[in-house]
Amino acid sequence: MLTGPLSAYASDRAAGLILGESGFGLNYSGRTPVSFRDSDQLQWRIQFSQADFGNDSRYDFEGNSYTGDVDLSAQRVGADWFPFARSQFFVSGGLGHFDMKVDVEVSGGDSYSVGGGERITDGSTLETHIDQSGFGPFVGLGWGNRLGERDGLSFMAELGVLKPLSSADVNVLSTSSGVAQSALDAEKRDIEDVLDGVHAYGSIGVTYRF
Repeated sequence: MLTGPLSAYASDRAAGLILGESGFGLNYSGRTPVSFRDSDQLQWRIQFSQADFGNDSRYDFEGNSYTGDVDLSAQRVGADWFPFARSQFFVSGGLGHFDMKVDVEVSGGDSYSVGGGERITDGSTLETHIDQSGFGPFVGLGWGNRLGERDGLSFMAELGVLKPLSSADVNVLSTSSGVAQSALDAEKRDIEDVLDGVHAYGSIGVTYRF
């Protein structure tokens, strides 16, 4: 006799707010009928986040301290698998799309290094421009937002990695006459190696299950 009243309050959808490496965002998830083992659960999830850091922000990258503008956005579509009965632990995977635009510089008066060489202290500036956009598969581990329980608020956290399928477009410029083009090319390759490798991501959030 209790089955009907209790199931009426069970959740099969959730919507929430997240905060992660790409700023604030939204996610939406739902249950699926797919099962791989006893008492497991598979859910689908879509997620969007965006951040715009202004010109006054400082960034430390490859040994240099920059100021400038960084715009980030990320979207992910995938699945969360809860392998254990009544556990909030899940394994996630799917396909993500990201867009990153970076226009930053080391201002005159600040020292910087190029291509792993000696630090430049002649009052010149170093500009770095990055444009990277594309898709990439992701895998992650998380906790929370298991559906099928009573509706209401739920905490959610996730850590994972994404591998870009597209290369970054990087341009490095210096106003110093003492910086060789070969050093700028080496700095460009170092930045590209970092951006074209595996990206770590993380997020925390609150969802409402209904």
